[in-house]
Amino acid sequence: MLDATIDLQARIRSFLDKDGDDALKDTIAVELDDFDAEAKYYRRCISDLQQRASDTMSLLLDILNRRYGHANLRSAAANESSLKANVALTSTMTSIAVSGDMEHKLEQKTAVNVRALTVVATLYLPASLLSGIFSSHLVDVNSAGSFYVAHEFWKFVVVLIPLTLVTFAVVTALQAIWTARERKELHKMKIDAKANGDAVVSP
Repeated sequence: MLDATIDLQARIRSFLDKDGDDALKDTIAVELDDFDAEAKYYRRCISDLQQRASDTMSLLLDILNRRYGHANLRSAAANESSLKANVALTSTMTSIAVSGDMEHKLEQKTAVNVRALTVVATLYLPASLLSGIFSSHLVDVNSAGSFYVAHEFWKFVVVLIPLTLVTFAVVTALQAIWTARERKELHKMKIDAKANGDAVVSP
C-alpha cells in the first residue's frame, strides 16, 4: 500500500509539472515532498519489522529443532525399554492366543448347532401350526366347501398366549444353563492353556 501511495504522488507530481500556477505548484510540491518522506519512513519501518520477524522465526526454528532432537533421544530410550518389556510379555501373549483359538472353536461349534436347530424349527413350524389348526374344530368346512372359523376360536387365542410365554421362559432358562456350562468349559480350557504356557516358558 505504501509503494502504491508513493507511485501515486509521483504521478501527481508529473501531472503538476506540465502546466499551472507556480505558487500553487510549489505549495503542492512541498506537501508531496513531506508526504513522500513520511511514506518512505514508514516503508523503512515495515522493512525493519520484516527483518526482525525473519530473525525471530530463524531463532524459533533453531529452538524447535533442538527440542525435536531431544524428543527423538527420549523416544529412542523409551522404545528400548518397551522392547525389553515386550520380550517379558511374550509368554503371556502366547497363552492368550491359545485360549482365544479355543474360544473361537467353541463359538464355531455352538453357532453350527444353533443354526441347525433354527433351520429345523423354521421348516417344521408352518406345517405344525397349520396341521394343528386344521385338525381341530376351530376351522371347519361347511356344506358349500368353504372354510369358516368356529365361535370358540377366542379360547384358542387365550390359551395360546400364556403357552407361548411359558415356552419362551423355558427356552430362556435352557439357554442360560447351556451358556453357564459353556463358560465353565471355556474357563477350564483357559486354565489348562495357561498351565501349558507356563510349562513351556519355565525351561
